Amino acid sequence: MRHHSGEKPYKCDVCGKGFVHVSALSSHKMIHSGEKPFKCDVCGKGFNNCSNLKQHKRIHSSEKPFKCDMCGKGFIQSGVLYNHMRTHSGEKPFKCDVCGKGFTRFAILLSHKNIHSGEKPYKCDLCDKGFANISTLAKHKVTHGVEKPFKCDECGKGFANSSTLSKHRMNHGLEKPLKCEVCDKGFANTSALAKHRITHGVEKPFKCDICGKGLGSSSNLSRHKRTHSEKKLFECDVCGKGFRDSSNLSRHKRTHSEKKIFECDVCGKGFRDSSNFSRHKKTHSSEEPYSCDAGEMGFSDGAALFKHKGWLRFDKIF
Repeated sequence: MRHHSGEKPYKCDVCGKGFVHVSALSSHKMIHSGEKPFKCDVCGKGFNNCSNLKQHKRIHSSEKPFKCDMCGKGFIQSGVLYNHMRTHSGEKPFKCDVCGKGFTRFAILLSHKNIHSGEKPYKCDLCDKGFANISTLAKHKVTHGVEKPFKCDECGKGFANSSTLSKHRMNHGLEKPLKCEVCDKGFANTSALAKHRITHGVEKPFKCDICGKGLGSSSNLSRHKRTHSEKKLFECDVCGKGFRDSSNLSRHKRTHSEKKIFECDVCGKGFRDSSNFSRHKKTHSSEEPYSCDAGEMGFSDGAALFKHKGWLRFDKIF
């Protein structure tokens, strides 16, 4: 009768949760004690109740008794089947109260909300970098290993996933369809354009808790914070030199190779990295988007302007 009345007289003295039966309370209390008396005879993994053990054992037997009547896919648990059915119905009952986006499961909603809060609870145990969700962490962890199965057919560089390879391929084609409305600079993807836009404004919301410096993105903040540490996690397998981030290691490794994968289609000159290649391409153009505010001189790239301003300061001193 208690099932129908909703009465749960057996309370946990640790967390206060109520149960209909004393046996359910006893099973629950093992969560707090860490006791797992029900052992799998195949792998030895322990569980706090026999029903969880029974569900687990289906992994070893490949038994999937809960079938989807739409596509025939099988599942170990009825709850997982229930969540799967939403992929057919399109139902997304769990809504984000910040942006309104819907999700099929509550766990995915919780992970999504970390994007709005800036919280990154999933830490990489190799470099301590944080991520908003576990799937992004899994993709990142591949970058620490040698496994990069997605190869660029232009330069042979390997990537951990296909989306990163797709972004990289745009560098070879120099296809940068997304233009900044302030300076007209082109970008291959929206995330790169968004990061660039911040450089035109004063907004740098990601603050370093060590020196107080503001950065335009969380990735730049993570990169900056490594400058406060002597730790160099990324080591060259040729000469042993250490680097604080993987991009500097990749750039350095090209110095061990004679291969110059970026070739100018105007003069044929080759370059080992895309930034020097892009800078060189501007020498063939009459465009000078970087102007000195002290005179009327224009420059094809920011580095030349910076160097010019240094000479102006030198002239004023002497």
